[in-house]
Amino acid sequence: MKRLLRWSLAVLGVCALLLLALVVLAGLAIDSQAEAEAPAWPADITPAHIERAVRLFILHDPRHLKPGAEDTLRVQAADADLAINYFAQRAAHTRTRLTLEAGTARLQTSTRLPRTPLGDHLGIDLRLAQGDGLPRVAQMRVGRLDVPPLLANGLFDLGIAQLRATSPAAARGVDSLRQIDFATAANGGVGIRYVWPGKLAGAGGFSPWSATEQARIDAYTRVLGDAAASDAEAGPLPLARLMQALLQAAAVRSDAGGATAVAENRAALLALAQFVNAEALSSLVTALVPAGTPRPITLNGRTDTAQHFTVSAALTAVAGAEMSDAVGLYKELSDAQGGSGFSFNDLAADRAGTRFAARATAGESGARRQQRAFMAPTPASDPGMVLLPSVDDLPEDMQLAVFIRRFGGVDSPPALRVRADIERRIGSLPLYR
Repeated sequence: MKRLLRWSLAVLGVCALLLLALVVLAGLAIDSQAEAEAPAWPADITPAHIERAVRLFILHDPRHLKPGAEDTLRVQAADADLAINYFAQRAAHTRTRLTLEAGTARLQTSTRLPRTPLGDHLGIDLRLAQGDGLPRVAQMRVGRLDVPPLLANGLFDLGIAQLRATSPAAARGVDSLRQIDFATAANGGVGIRYVWPGKLAGAGGFSPWSATEQARIDAYTRVLGDAAASDAEAGPLPLARLMQALLQAAAVRSDAGGATAVAENRAALLALAQFVNAEALSSLVTALVPAGTPRPITLNGRTDTAQHFTVSAALTAVAGAEMSDAVGLYKELSDAQGGSGFSFNDLAADRAGTRFAARATAGESGARRQQRAFMAPTPASDPGMVLLPSVDDLPEDMQLAVFIRRFGGVDSPPALRVRADIERRIGSLPLYR
C-alpha cells in the first residue's frame, strides 16, 4: 500500500513538473499585446500589383509550356511581402513581414490569440536559408523561446506535407519546385525555379480545390444545369434565376449539416462564375470548367454585366473584397488601353458582385441571411431579387485619353464621386441593406 502511494505521488509529481514546464514554455512563447512585435500592415492591393501579377502570368503562361520544361519565376520582394501578409491575414488573422538578404529570408509573424493571462499574441521569427531544393530553417524563435533547428525543420516539413494534402493542385505545385532562392530587393527578390508538370486539365491534372470542396462545387454546377434546362421561358436567362436556384440549394445543404453556410455559399458562387464564364475560361482550363448553358445569361439585360458580377463574387469568396476590387479596377484600366474602354457600368457590376459575396461569406449569420433572401418563389424581377440597380446612365466605353481628360484617374475627385454614387445605388437594394 505504501509502495502504491509512493508510486502515485511520484506520478503526480512528474505530471506537475510537466504541467509547469508547459506553462513556462507557453509564457515564453506568448506575449502580451504591448510586447508583441506586430509587423506593419502593408499598402493596399492596387491595380499596379495586379498588373505585375498579370505580366508574370503572361511570361509563364502554362498554355505555352511543355510538360517537363524548366523555368524560373521571379517575384519582387515587396510583392512577395504583400502577398504573404494579405493571405496570412485572411487565413489566420496573422500579420507578417518578409525581409530578404542574399541567400536568406526572414519571416516575422504576429498572430492574435484569444486573451489569456499569459498574453494574446503569438510571435514567430523565422530565418530560412536557400539550398538545392526547398529552403531550410536556419533559426526559429517563438516569442522568447528558441526552437532547435532540428525540431524547426521537422515542423517545416510537416507544414509542407499539410500543404500538399490540401488539394491536388497544391501537391503538384510543391512537387514541381526545384529551388527557391532569395536575393535582395534590388537584385530580384524571390526566385522560384520549377518544372512544369503539365496536364492543367484531364484526369490527374490541376485542381485548385480539395476533393471535398470540388465535390461541393460539382453539386452546385448540377443545380445550375438543371435550373437552366428547366427554365421554360425563351430568350436570355436572368442571372437572378440561377442565383435563386443556387442559394435555395445552399440553404438545404446548410440545414443538412454537411458544411457551414459560408462554405456552401462560397462553393455556389465559384460554380456560378465557372458556369457563366465557361466559354472565356475554357481556353485555359477546359476540363475544370463545365459547359455552360447555350442560352445567354444576363444581368440587367447584358451578358458582360453578368460576367463581371460573377467573377467579382467568386474572387471575393476566395481572396477577399480588397483583391476583387483591385482586379476590377485593373481590368477597366486595361480595357481603356485599346480594348472596350473604361466602363463605370462594368465597375458597378464588379462592386455589386463583391458586396453580394462579402455578405454571403463573411459569417454564418450573413450567409444564412443571403440564403433566406432567395427562399420565396418570387420572380427574378421582384425588388428583393434585384442584384444590380440601373446603371445604364453611367459613363462607359472610354479610351484612356478620354477617361483621363474627363476624370483624371480612378482616384480623382470626379471619379470618386461616380464610385460613391455606385455604392449608394447598390446599397439602396434590399439584398445589400
